[in-house]
Amino acid sequence: PNCVKCGRPTREVLDKTFWWHDPVLFVLILLGVMVYVIVALIARKSCTLNVPVCEEHRRSYQSRRRIGRNLMLASIPLWAVIWIAGNGSDEAVGLGALVFLLVFVVGLIVRRAAGPIKPANIDKQTATFRGASESFLQLLPS
Repeated sequence: PNCVKCGRPTREVLDKTFWWHDPVLFVLILLGVMVYVIVALIARKSCTLNVPVCEEHRRSYQSRRRIGRNLMLASIPLWAVIWIAGNGSDEAVGLGALVFLLVFVVGLIVRRAAGPIKPANIDKQTATFRGASESFLQLLPS
């Protein structure tokens, strides 16, 4: 196996489950986040792969996932600190909720974007991915 990001030989693999839904579903966010989440969970397709990555790209993947998780976790006490600093006023609760939401969403995006490859389409028979390096793709049989 060769690393999907740089093409170097490796023994490292990431067991990764990829989720995908038609990007058109993002329009549902206009109807409400919960509507989008419910429909996306129902409509999503999945694919599990052993993705070969070198040590450097595995560390990078794990580091970005950790940063995303820490941002998501930090959003909770940030809300509490803002609420307490504002003596529980309506403005402090609103500002805290806004900061919580922004930091949580940024953490979610960082965590989601951490993967070495991204699904472009998944259906019942095939899965198409993007993000593999040209040097890795050149190693594949024609």
